[in-house]
Amino acid sequence: MVHDAEIITLLWEGATTVDAARGAMARGSRVEITLPQGVHHALFRCLNPKAPPGAPESVDAHGGPELLQRVAAVAGLEELVRLEWPSRRSHYQIELSSPDPLLVLMPPRSTSLPKDA
Repeated sequence: MVHDAEIITLLWEGATTVDAARGAMARGSRVEITLPQGVHHALFRCLNPKAPPGAPESVDAHGGPELLQRVAAVAGLEELVRLEWPSRRSHYQIELSSPDPLLVLMPPRSTSLPKDA
């Protein structure tokens, strides 16, 4: 049986959002953080530094906690680095999509046998 994680949706407000995300992760929840629209270009450039000028600026990145370090390099998102250790410890996977910047922290899928098995 696969248990679906609770989904917590947050708007980026810096340290307050990170604190809420850490609490949700401690409960094993999936966390979705809507980042400011204004960081889209910086996220694209940070994750695609060799993209030629005029390339379509879309982001679809997947990875582990190391992705949070890269995203935290963007001005205004530095607090995200505080999610790296909890993500690593709890084996979370990270997704980032943009032009509507959304950061998703996904817990590992948990499985267990039904009680009557």
